[in-house]
Amino acid sequence: MAKFHNIKVEEIKKETADTVSVKFDVPDNLIDDFKYTSGQYLTLKMKVNGEEIRRSYSLCSEWDYDQEHRIAVKLVEGGKMSTFINEELKVGDEIEVSEPEGRFVPEIDENEARQHVFFAGGSGITPVLSMLKNILRSEPNSQCVLFYANTNESKVIFRDELNKLIDEYPVKFQVYHILSKPNNHDAHVKDYGDWAVGRIDYKKALHLIREYTNLESEPVFYLCGPNGLMDSVQTALETARVGSDRVKMEYFSTPEQEPESSEKEDSEDMSPVESKATILLDDEEFEVTVPAGSTILDAANDQGVDAPYSCRGATCSTCMAKIEKGKAVMRMNYVLLDDEIEEGFVLTCQAQPVTPEITVDYDA
Repeated sequence: MAKFHNIKVEEIKKETADTVSVKFDVPDNLIDDFKYTSGQYLTLKMKVNGEEIRRSYSLCSEWDYDQEHRIAVKLVEGGKMSTFINEELKVGDEIEVSEPEGRFVPEIDENEARQHVFFAGGSGITPVLSMLKNILRSEPNSQCVLFYANTNESKVIFRDELNKLIDEYPVKFQVYHILSKPNNHDAHVKDYGDWAVGRIDYKKALHLIREYTNLESEPVFYLCGPNGLMDSVQTALETARVGSDRVKMEYFSTPEQEPESSEKEDSEDMSPVESKATILLDDEEFEVTVPAGSTILDAANDQGVDAPYSCRGATCSTCMAKIEKGKAVMRMNYVLLDDEIEEGFVLTCQAQPVTPEITVDYDA
C-alpha cells in the first residue's frame, strides 16, 4: 500500500487561466519510494476548513525525461482541493503526498514498431503527456497520434510542451486539436498545426479512428477525459472492431451508467449482509463490523481504520485489496481486470460483503 509523506512544494506554474502545475521537492531519501511509471498519479491529503480531503492527480512529468515529480491541477467549480491549490498553495508549503500509484500506463517494448493513439480532453492531457514522453523516447520505431479536445485555444494545457515534442519527433508524433469554440482561426495555422472545429462525439471519433490510424497494424488506444468523450470514443472503437485488450482508459469521474452485473453474480445469492471483517493493513490486523449495504472502506474508516482511498468512485485503484476469506460484491468497477477479480481483488470503496465473515488484505 502506498504511504503518505510530507513533501514540500518546489514550484507552481500557471499553465492556463484555470490550471496550475505543481512540482514537488522529493528528498533524496524518498526518491526510490517515489519512482513512477508514466501515466501514474499521486494522491494528496490535506485539511481544508477542518475537513480531511484526498484527491488523486496524474503526473504530467516523465522521470527519465524530466527528472521531477509534477502534477497538473485544473480548477473545478466547487472543488475544495483544486480551489486551494490554484488560489492559495504557495512554494515552500508542505503537503501529504502518497507514493505513486495507478494502472493507466503504457506497456513499453523497445523492439516494437506500432502506433499509439491517444484521445484526451481538457486536463486529461496530464497523464497522456507523461506517456507520450516515455513512448517517444523508449520505442524508437513506434509512432504516436494525439487527438486533443478543448473549448478554445486558451484552454489547451501544455501547448508549449506538446509543440516541443513535435519539434523533437516530427516524423513520429502528430497532434490534432479539436476545438469546440475557437477564438482565433488564423492563429491555428502557426500555433496549433492540424486542427478542427467541433467536438469529439461518436461520429467525429469514428472518423478520426478510420482516417488517421492504421487499424490493420493493431494500434493501442488510450482514452482520458470527460465521460462524454470517453463514452463516444469507446463506442466508436467498438464499431471499428478494436479489441478491448488494446484500449486503456482512465475516467475523471464515475461514469453515469453503472455496469450490469455478471451472470455469475446474478445466479448466486449476492445480497449484502452484515459482516465481521478482519482487515490486514500495514502488517496490522483490525476487526470491524460492516453493516449490511455498507462498503468495506466506509466501515473501516468509520471505525478508525485508516484504510487508503482517493476517488471513492471506482475510477482509481488506491483502495484495492484482496478478499482472502468470504465474498464481496462490487457496485461498480472501472479499473480491475477480470483475472484480478477472479484472484479475489476488489475496490473496497465499492465492495459490500455477502458473507457473515470476511478477511480483507490491503497488503496483498
